[in-house]
Amino acid sequence: MLLKMAFRNLWRRRFRTGITLVALGGSFALLLFFVALTEGSHQLMIDLAIRMQAGHVVIQAPEFQKERSLELRVTDPEDLLATLGPLPDGWVVTRRIFTTGLLRSADGSVMLDNLMAVDPVNERKVSDVGRKLVRGAWLDAGAPGILIGEKAARLLKVDVGDKVVVSCSGLTQKVEERFLVAGIFRVGGEADRGTAMIDLARGQVLLGMGDAVSQLAFFMPPDDSFAAARTLRSKLAGRPVAVLHWQEALPVLTQLLWVDDISMQVFIFIILVIVAAGILNTVLMSVMERTRELGILKSLGMKPWAVFRLVLTESLMLGLLAVAVGAALGLPLVHHFGEVGIDPLALTGGEVMEMEGIAFTDRIHPVLLAGSGMVLTAVVLVMTLLSALWPALRAKRILPVKALRQM
Repeated sequence: MLLKMAFRNLWRRRFRTGITLVALGGSFALLLFFVALTEGSHQLMIDLAIRMQAGHVVIQAPEFQKERSLELRVTDPEDLLATLGPLPDGWVVTRRIFTTGLLRSADGSVMLDNLMAVDPVNERKVSDVGRKLVRGAWLDAGAPGILIGEKAARLLKVDVGDKVVVSCSGLTQKVEERFLVAGIFRVGGEADRGTAMIDLARGQVLLGMGDAVSQLAFFMPPDDSFAAARTLRSKLAGRPVAVLHWQEALPVLTQLLWVDDISMQVFIFIILVIVAAGILNTVLMSVMERTRELGILKSLGMKPWAVFRLVLTESLMLGLLAVAVGAALGLPLVHHFGEVGIDPLALTGGEVMEMEGIAFTDRIHPVLLAGSGMVLTAVVLVMTLLSALWPALRAKRILPVKALRQM
């Protein structure tokens, strides 16, 4: 009976109810889209950052996180990998050396903020550089090739096949060596100027590292990363190395994601305030217009708490309809942009967003997690009920005698 009465009461004022549903449904659709956009941008940031600077889990010297110097190295990577045993299916481990240096040609020089010596076979499986080569080819194991960014190639006036000189500080002395430009990449931002890659074996010889590396980076399905970090720590307990989850290895990224989450929560709060105001206005106007009607119902024997439940039922029904309208508008929008993606440059006015030398230029694909959608729905419905409490209490307190005097 309450449901039937609540439904009839809502549609007695079709125009007002319709306007409320459009406003609240549009707000809910907006929430769905921006929550999905935030999740998609976070996944992109994490993916690009770990591919260039870390891994889902990394093994490195305990102090390497604070001071990325060659002295802070993993001296026995092969022994560590033997201790770990066979890796699960879907895992990839790549060895890396990080340093800085100077890249020179006959026409100029550029500073290298991130000179990497990498395992060509496994690095190609995970690196963002491999899929963003604009000219040339990937590194060959043992070959004197180097991959440089498009900006660096333009400043040095070199192309694929030309010679460049790498100068840097090795483990014990300053060193330099000639390399052939094997490929030129475009990843965006300053990485196209200050990042270069060489073969790991040649890098170890050039830098005097022996078999040592700066980092062992492990890649796996993202959902397995926390469990993997715990497993690797237990297997390497007592070894003079640090096993870090990507959140620990990339603290700046972790902090940025935290700030972004807080910003999204503030945005959601503002939208919910608008939703609450809309519900309150609609329900309160409905109660005020029906004061005489509610008084008649009470005079015919309807209990005050039954009137209270009737108003709350109307509000809950309005909230459910708003969620349905919002889902009908928002889910196709999320699906469409999840397929085609969104150019991040369009969101930043053409400015490339960079962090720790990583440029976020790939298209963002919004992702709406089932848990996020359910939480948003629950929050909107709770806010709907809370907004209707005052009008419902007002309706409960209506005195039949006074109400019947109203025209």
